Amino acid sequence: MNAIDQNIQYLIRKIGMLEFQEKNFKISFNNMVDDFVTLYEHVATSGINLEIFNQFSSTLVDYIEKFNINHSQPQYILLNDLFPQFYIIKAVVKLSGCKYFVNNYAGKRILTITGHDELNSGIELDFMNINNYGFDFIIIKCKEYEEVKVGLIYLSVSYSIILPSSYPSRNGIETFQSESFFNLENNDFSLISDDCWGGFLYKQLGLPYNTPFMWMYIRNNDYLKLISDIYYYLNQKLKFISIPGYNHPIGLLDDVYIFFNHYRNEEEVEGKWKKRLERFNWDNIYYKFSAVCEEDVRVFNAILKETDKKISFSHQAYAYPQNIHLTGWQDEEVRRQYAGFYQYLHLHSNKYFDAVEWLNGSGNFRIQH
Repeated sequence: MNAIDQNIQYLIRKIGMLEFQEKNFKISFNNMVDDFVTLYEHVATSGINLEIFNQFSSTLVDYIEKFNINHSQPQYILLNDLFPQFYIIKAVVKLSGCKYFVNNYAGKRILTITGHDELNSGIELDFMNINNYGFDFIIIKCKEYEEVKVGLIYLSVSYSIILPSSYPSRNGIETFQSESFFNLENNDFSLISDDCWGGFLYKQLGLPYNTPFMWMYIRNNDYLKLISDIYYYLNQKLKFISIPGYNHPIGLLDDVYIFFNHYRNEEEVEGKWKKRLERFNWDNIYYKFSAVCEEDVRVFNAILKETDKKISFSHQAYAYPQNIHLTGWQDEEVRRQYAGFYQYLHLHSNKYFDAVEWLNGSGNFRIQH
């Protein structure tokens, strides 16, 4: 057993020996917190995997539950209230292992936080002095986004200026893009998307979901029916039905089917549908559609002939100003790598289409490919 493991075992034993008399309990617990800080600082500077602290936290949670069964409620409440100290300590110590750079972008003063091994440009700051500067926004480019955010808030940094995580996720299309966020002028819109593409767009832009059409899909004929009278359909009560072979919720807006393939149950769908519908901006609606054939594109444009706030994607070239042809899908080798055109579209539309230009009202939204 190495020295770190021995220290962890020591702390676990110390939990079991806490004084249960209320007058000594808090003192004993705070002494243990001090030991934890010392141990954490040692581990954080040694480069050792911090997974052991997650294991330690789990042990502490188990202890709290057992303590609740065997001891008085007031002592349990005290122990439960003190537990968050461990997470905060870990978060604040984590801050000392990051780098801090200040930049100006689009007229905004930006603080960027990165890991020690990541490169960045700008003026480097000491993290203990970050509250001495007036920042408009903070970008966290670390794997431990939530941990760093907790540490910042504990140091009295305003929650409202901390932007979503811009550290690359397992899927790049789900990653917040700070440059897009700063360049976007039209940030209060509601998108009616026929599939999950809309969710990825909102995540990239770091915006709240101002639409109920999130993390679901609608078949083409139903989507075209929906947008032909969107005011009527969105004023219908969402009902649920069961279809053999589907293990996710399926909703009905009158005669339009919506497949909520990323939701666990109908209660979750209904709660989020109502909440997001309340934020729907009826004065600034955008439409996204994946076309299977030219007739799809023709009908889509005919229904929405009065607006340019629309975009369709297709795997064939069609002569409509608001249609984007994803040329890469023509390659047979490429097609073998994806479950279907929809997956290729989700992963690669950014190579063909500039959503910020589109949302800002510019006609220059095509990217030459």
